[in-house]
Amino acid sequence: MPRLGSTAARREESDRVYTPERLDRDGASSRASRRRRRRTPARQTWAAVGLAAVSTLLPGSGHIWAGRRRSGIAILAFFLLLAGGGVLLATVVDPTQLLVYAVDTNVLTAVMVTAVLLAIGWSAVIVSAYHLRRPGQSSVLHGLLAALVVGVLSFAVSTPPIYAARQAYVGRDVISNVFNDDDKQPRKSKEGKDPWADKPRLNVLLLGGDGGRNRTGVRTDTMIVASIDTRTGDTVMFSLPRNMLNAPMPDRMKDEFPSGYTDMLNAVYVYGTDNPNKFKKGSNPGAQATQEVISEILGLKIDYYALVNLKAFEEIIDAIGGITVYVEKDLPIGPEGAYVGYVRKGKRHLNGKKALWYARSRAADDDYHRMQRQRCVMAAIAKQADPATVMRSFQKIAATTKKNVKTDIPNDDLPALLQLGKKAKSAEISSLPLIPPLVDTGNPDYPQIKAEVQETIRKAEKRSEKKRAKKPSDDKGKAKKPKTSKTGKPGKPNSVEAACGLD
Repeated sequence: MPRLGSTAARREESDRVYTPERLDRDGASSRASRRRRRRTPARQTWAAVGLAAVSTLLPGSGHIWAGRRRSGIAILAFFLLLAGGGVLLATVVDPTQLLVYAVDTNVLTAVMVTAVLLAIGWSAVIVSAYHLRRPGQSSVLHGLLAALVVGVLSFAVSTPPIYAARQAYVGRDVISNVFNDDDKQPRKSKEGKDPWADKPRLNVLLLGGDGGRNRTGVRTDTMIVASIDTRTGDTVMFSLPRNMLNAPMPDRMKDEFPSGYTDMLNAVYVYGTDNPNKFKKGSNPGAQATQEVISEILGLKIDYYALVNLKAFEEIIDAIGGITVYVEKDLPIGPEGAYVGYVRKGKRHLNGKKALWYARSRAADDDYHRMQRQRCVMAAIAKQADPATVMRSFQKIAATTKKNVKTDIPNDDLPALLQLGKKAKSAEISSLPLIPPLVDTGNPDYPQIKAEVQETIRKAEKRSEKKRAKKPSDDKGKAKKPKTSKTGKPGKPNSVEAACGLD
């Protein structure tokens, strides 16, 4: 080594300063050193947070940015595939089919599990991206702030799938609790086959219960049998007045009631509830008693029943956005002598409260007109309920259903029933009110009632056959006659669409 201050030492120093190659090498080393010094733990911490942020927007991109290309591409591909499948499902699949999926407990379970795993997985990707660049040492403040930001990002991405999982859980809970009659055998059909191929008609008893806090038991003031053609969805509704007397009882009870039931028809439900030992099939003896008696009256086998507390109609109709019907006359809202308003005459869009009073009011007319309006409400719900609106209000409808609906429909039959409901939306709905002059409610001719029911169904099926055989081109160029009458003839079959202003 040259001696300090010697000629050789001065020459070496001169060479070190002025040689271009050495100057460039020393300069680059100095810049790298400065960059390393600038990479403080704080900067590294927020760079790691940046990776977590981009992973929030596009899962896997943070891993790719950090140099973990293989794992990053795999994560990104998985999430893009999942998102693409969701978009395809929402845009291509018919809303009614989505509702069919929404009432399948197996599908709902799969949605719950998938949504929870998605929330956990996406949050894990964000945390993992952060840890790829997180410094080993940083200040407590920066560490806490970074952890807070990463936590907020994880919460933000996990909220939508957790909400979806909750919706699926609520739906599954309602279906499992409401549609849980173990005595009914679900319909079995091969994949892709019509579940109703072996059943030309489905008869469903719709009961409107008038139970309340100040009343003992349930009074079924609304009793409608919907007889549905499973090939077309065309439906005939048979309304039974609550004050019908001497209703025929099942054969096993003829000794007790040789001349028929001794009270009004709407009291049969209470009788069944009070005598459960006589109606052991199913979990609701009151509903079973009503089913059996109405089956005797109409000569039809009742396949299912659904009992709805009339108050629930208000919430359900609000949830689907209201209904539009033709109101024949002003109908008061509120108890007699304490009216708080009116449902005005004309074609009206009614919210839940007004629709309930439209269906229940007797102040302006009588029971028989009220029965007609109740059929109008049922038909309007069937025709106007939009599947997309139902999906948006699913949680509210589910909560109302759980509290206010009883039925013996097995949950495995719900998808098939929804498919049938899709047909009914564009089908003909007609009705036969069993009221005067056709029926003397004080002394009904039950054999005549059975004959009228069979004849009405026969005519409806004949119209359905003509409609199926008719070519769509047959109607082209033909002007439709305007319909001016809003009410059918009392005691005669009539179109519900025309009577209720739904056409």
